[in-house]
Amino acid sequence: MDDKRLNLLLAALLALAVLAVGAWVFATIVLSKPAWGIFLTNYLFFTSVTQGVLAIAVILRITSAKWSANFFRLATKVTMSFFPVALAMLAIIFVARDSMFYWVAEADHNLWYNSFFFIARNLIPFLGLYAVAAILSRVGGPVDLDTADSGSPEAGHVQNRLVVFGYIYLLLFVIEQTIMSWDLGMILDRHFADTAYSPFFITGSIFAGVAGIVLLMGLAKILFNTVSFNDDHFKNMGQLLLGLGIFWVYVWYVQFFNVYFVNLPEETGPLYLRIFGGYGAIYVGSIFLAGGVPFFSLILSKIRNSVGGVTLASASVLLGIWMNRYLMVVPSLVVEEKTANMSIFNPANILFTAGVFGIFLFLLLRAIKSGDSVIYTDERELEKEVLITEPMGWQ
Repeated sequence: MDDKRLNLLLAALLALAVLAVGAWVFATIVLSKPAWGIFLTNYLFFTSVTQGVLAIAVILRITSAKWSANFFRLATKVTMSFFPVALAMLAIIFVARDSMFYWVAEADHNLWYNSFFFIARNLIPFLGLYAVAAILSRVGGPVDLDTADSGSPEAGHVQNRLVVFGYIYLLLFVIEQTIMSWDLGMILDRHFADTAYSPFFITGSIFAGVAGIVLLMGLAKILFNTVSFNDDHFKNMGQLLLGLGIFWVYVWYVQFFNVYFVNLPEETGPLYLRIFGGYGAIYVGSIFLAGGVPFFSLILSKIRNSVGGVTLASASVLLGIWMNRYLMVVPSLVVEEKTANMSIFNPANILFTAGVFGIFLFLLLRAIKSGDSVIYTDERELEKEVLITEPMGWQ
């Protein structure tokens, strides 16, 4: 895509984001129909997915999956591009917490609900994770062809930094996602405690992260005619999606162990709310889109090995995980009368979601357009990338 068309696309994305924010503010403040449900849904979805993109890239690199090197730097840009948006949304959550959370009234009588502790435990791992992501985003880059091999000092230094900071990122990823899933999901329901809640959330983040990388690789090929990604990348991602999809369905099923073995009201009530509380179609749809579609399509080698098949399955996964995040938030807030009760596909919900995606894509395309070594359009330049060397992994 030439610069003129790309600039027009960037302008359209920015306009969409401004329109979405304006519509959300108008509904929440002017019309007095608080839209905190869709706000939290999109914070959980986009933050977890953009963090999951880098998590899966790190996992593949430190386990010596050489083919993943081509999209590692794109993954770092994905995570860092959403950072300003995530930080702004988190700040709004802190400031307006009394409008979202029922437990604010009990904050003075419970340490976990204490406002200072709530902000600290969410903000510290959040900033730590993005600090490490920023370090990882500077790993690699073009080097001289004569030294760009696995035995060169430059390559060895880069790989050592990648492995060390990769492990730190994964540790912070688990901590940050766990706290986020508890504070902005699980405890929205009174007295709800589920040991499977956080693993289910984290698995969904990594699962959707793989799907996100697939769509962004396809978008990069269309917009920038990059040579960084080929059909083999999509085939490998198809296999990952199939395996992660099966595991995600298993972790989803684990949630029902509480029903089978103890059936305590405070533990089963939140599950029943999402299934029988008027959200049944959304619930079934999320499981079908995130679990059923990728399994029944990618189990077929013809679809799993095709770029189009893997891309469509990835789009289905992302929509399913978004609906799952919606169910984590909205039913509880509606019960507590903290958000307006509206259809999931209400125009305001769609517009705000599109706006958050628009500002993320705007920032990502700007980062790629800046000329930083993220994707390559020339094979020789790609070969200079120090990350495209024999990975060290556990060595």
